[in-house]
Amino acid sequence: MSFVCGFSSCKIFPEKLVDVRMVDSLPFFFEQVIVYIVGLLVATQINHAIYRWNWKKVPISPWMSQGVNEPKGNWLDRLPIYGWLNLRHKEAVFGKNFWVRPLAIELIFPLALCWYYNFVASDSLLLEITEPHYVAAVQQFVEKEGYNWLPLFGGHLVLLTLLMIATFIDFDEKIIPDEVTVTGTCFGLLWLAIFPAAALPVLIAEEVAPQQVTFWLTSLPLFSERAVWFPWLNGLGGVVLGLASFLGWQAALLSPVATLRWGWKKGVAYFFTSLWRRHNWLQELILALFGTILIIGCWAVGGEHWQSLMTAIAGMIFGGAVVWLVRIIGGCALTEEAMGFGDVTLMAMIGVYVGWQGTLYVFFMAPFLALFVSLLSFLSTGKKRLAFGPYLCMATVILVLYWPQLWTGWGEPMFVLMGWFVPVVTAVGLLLMGVILWVWVWFKVHFLFPEK
Repeated sequence: MSFVCGFSSCKIFPEKLVDVRMVDSLPFFFEQVIVYIVGLLVATQINHAIYRWNWKKVPISPWMSQGVNEPKGNWLDRLPIYGWLNLRHKEAVFGKNFWVRPLAIELIFPLALCWYYNFVASDSLLLEITEPHYVAAVQQFVEKEGYNWLPLFGGHLVLLTLLMIATFIDFDEKIIPDEVTVTGTCFGLLWLAIFPAAALPVLIAEEVAPQQVTFWLTSLPLFSERAVWFPWLNGLGGVVLGLASFLGWQAALLSPVATLRWGWKKGVAYFFTSLWRRHNWLQELILALFGTILIIGCWAVGGEHWQSLMTAIAGMIFGGAVVWLVRIIGGCALTEEAMGFGDVTLMAMIGVYVGWQGTLYVFFMAPFLALFVSLLSFLSTGKKRLAFGPYLCMATVILVLYWPQLWTGWGEPMFVLMGWFVPVVTAVGLLLMGVILWVWVWFKVHFLFPEK
């Protein structure tokens, strides 16, 4: 049985939606004002988090406590946009033009959020139909049922905020803090469990009428006679799998010391001692309790909430596992760290919101986005290592904005035709990557730069 059964994609009628929006233009104007204000306030905290969550905390943000030898500010410094113009007098402390980037963030982010709000509200994320037979049914469904896009917009607001923070911290310090990825993952799991409509939308055309669906593994329609849902996931096996996946992700975050060099007894002792000495063990315990309650609670409720949560968990595990395998295989072949663990946790967070199929898009798009920048950096500065996280973030934004085109053009045919073969191809591709990297290292050592 393939992951995705055949279904028809659906069409949105933009001319009709525009007419409706014009009639409702006055309320929509106030909606845009509210979204802009929210975006402006969020942008101020994006800047605060960039300087608060980085490794070398520099009190650039006016929301941070200032050092003893630094010029004191006032409450006006905390005002959006104007505050950064007012902070120009601190260039002697923080460097020339330090205020330009945060100012640009507070100028651009609210406008981008307003645009995205209009983009989602106009049903632009819904798929287009190609079969004329279903046009009338889809139009009738959209007019009658509508599309509840607010949960999706709320979830993506948090996702975009965290992606912005991760991008600039990674640019600055080549790290992605857990404050970004763990927070985003936990919020995403909770949000998708409460609001199944927060998943990327797919409309499928039924014989009677199409219906909006959430999906197992992101794009897989659930509530359809032709859809695939594994019944055993509604039983005890499903909740065990959900708990094992969540607790396994949490165990990976702990990074305990495990060694059998001095025998099993001392190995176990070192393992638990390393966990105990971590400063955040209490937070991890609370996190484990949160995940257990959420998973068991959703399983007890069942229905679309349980299926939506399992969709998010599947995306988290698959996204994190793919990058982790690249990290392990690349590290073994190159004998140096190929990717940071922050990229692993970032991809796991992204997978919660876009599902496992979406993570494949993100993972394969990101290197192409990074290629041009890396070549310029190497030619201009000679630097060979670049942060990869920002390009994962950029690829995620592209996936969301072009989701209908990417799914109908590439995703649906690929997953329909290949089904279970897709993860197998991914695994084989990762192994081949390791072989190619090992051959390259061998060739470089023996022919390009032979040891004397």
